[in-house]
Amino acid sequence: MAFYPIAFAMDGDVWLVTSPDFPEVTTFGTTQEEGARHALDAIEEAIAARMADGQMLPAPHDGADCGQYAVQMPLMSVLKSWLYM
Repeated sequence: MAFYPIAFAMDGDVWLVTSPDFPEVTTFGTTQEEGARHALDAIEEAIAARMADGQMLPAPHDGADCGQYAVQMPLMSVLKSWLYM
């Protein structure tokens, strides 16, 4: 399994979501669950953009070292990332 950590912060009446492994990822949700779904989408887009630009990808985590919150990457995204790396 592959995970990337995310962080939540209240911003007015929405949850701001960022990822320490992807500084370019910033999204939000009205609930933490919605924010996590948006973060997963944003991380997948960040991975695709980095691959298109020939940039390095941060190694995914096994889940235990992600801290309190993390998103689990879909298998196809993980396989594409591994092939790219």
